[in-house]
Amino acid sequence: MIDLRTARLTLRPWTDSADDLAFLFDMYSREEVQRYIGVTPQLMQSTDEARERVARWKGMHDGCRGVWGVTLHDGTRLGTVLCKRISWSAGAVEKGAVEKGAVEVGLAPQDTGQDAAQDTGRDAEQDTEIGWHFHPDAWGRGYASEAATAVLRHAFEAGLERVVAVTNPANTASQRVCLRIGMTDLGPTTSYYDTTCELFELAAPGRRCVAFFRNVNQGQRGHPSGTHLGEAMTDAGFLGSEGFRANGIVVGTAVGAPAQLAADTADALAARSGLQRAVFVLAFDEVADIVDAFAPVDVDRLQPGVADGVAPDEVSHLEFSVFDRRVVVEGVPVRGIHCEVIASGHGWAVTRNDHVDRSQGTPTIERLIGSPVTSRGMSTMRGLVRRYS
Repeated sequence: MIDLRTARLTLRPWTDSADDLAFLFDMYSREEVQRYIGVTPQLMQSTDEARERVARWKGMHDGCRGVWGVTLHDGTRLGTVLCKRISWSAGAVEKGAVEKGAVEVGLAPQDTGQDAAQDTGRDAEQDTEIGWHFHPDAWGRGYASEAATAVLRHAFEAGLERVVAVTNPANTASQRVCLRIGMTDLGPTTSYYDTTCELFELAAPGRRCVAFFRNVNQGQRGHPSGTHLGEAMTDAGFLGSEGFRANGIVVGTAVGAPAQLAADTADALAARSGLQRAVFVLAFDEVADIVDAFAPVDVDRLQPGVADGVAPDEVSHLEFSVFDRRVVVEGVPVRGIHCEVIASGHGWAVTRNDHVDRSQGTPTIERLIGSPVTSRGMSTMRGLVRRYS
């Protein structure tokens, strides 16, 4: 199970450490957290119960689905996001989870570890649901939406075609989060857990993606042309690709995991032009979230102290770098030569250069991760987001 990172959050597995168990016990023993969880809400009684739950969650990780603990980058614990199989109704709850006191109806009922659908005799494939539980101290700050968006992105990149969410009909706060992350309200349903829930769904979209080509200066001898870039993306399955400036950024729509799209595009470019170039692909909405955290398109929103201490006059010092999707720059902030890497997630990083006229992101991060990197100024990225938003 991989960790996930957003502009503000780290999503990682819960462990049986004393601090993790204490937080889980504190959160799940609160009535205000549990009131919409379960047909009959049950408060957690001990850290031993928290330890059992963590062990059960570990068994749900399959490379796509899983249960993540949500923290700030400094380690402050906030809550839980779950992406798990959801069982059909027609007796599943009565025969399975309810008698064990483990089902959590609301967002993301707790998995019991058994395939409750087998109890019903139904052969239909189980749906996958997303859900979240946050400590009251973390409510009202957009953490649920931010964390859920990261998990949805991961699930779709891993190949899921559809994700659902079910809430207690009275849980309007979670319903607002469902809508905020792009899910569609399908109304009441009794299809899951033998009870009435409000059902939301989201299908894997044909997403707008941004391809970053390394070492491309369009129009110069020995470099791929803009035509080559567009044709390579079409060959890789992109639709409606369009170059953004002449610096190796191309935007297009595609379905699939960014890492595979990048590999296919690189192969297609080599076949079209005879030139080998590294290509990195990120979903546009992920790029937009990162840019908005450090250099909002609405410049009036950027005030000193916002976005990890980036003041308005510092945006020109910022650099956005992309690289292998499987890699994260560890231990940020990391000091480099004439720069500092101030944030990183899977396949991306943000660097603050000491001098506007010295772009140090690419060489610094290449030294840190040992693989190719390509970078663009944050002002360029802000222009990209403004154009395609």
